[in-house]
Amino acid sequence: MEAHIQRAAFDSAQSVPDKKLDQYFNERVAPTLYTITRLDAPSKAESERRLQTIREQMVKGREKKAKSMEESVKAFKVADDHISKLLQELPSRREVQYRLIIFGGVFVSVVALLLTIASFNVGVL
Repeated sequence: MEAHIQRAAFDSAQSVPDKKLDQYFNERVAPTLYTITRLDAPSKAESERRLQTIREQMVKGREKKAKSMEESVKAFKVADDHISKLLQELPSRREVQYRLIIFGGVFVSVVALLLTIASFNVGVL
């Protein structure tokens, strides 16, 4: 019975970082969009470094499963903590899209205003 409980703990500890990693890749947008919208996001190098740490911890957790379930679960917990921190620092996709729409609207308004002013100046000449 205890083996079943340990196996369930391992499976749940393994699935949480996997799901959060999928969520990270779904929420992430191109780094240039963060720059354009002036949102703070981890740099590409920082993100890659953290992702490498997360992957290493997940591999470590899978390797340690045969030796010690407790160490395996701890490794997955470390990976979960890292991915949670990365997700907290990442602006949401919706926020980036919202800012892009606002910037687009402002750009169209400025161009329309300039064209209106130019059309009045052409009629005066």
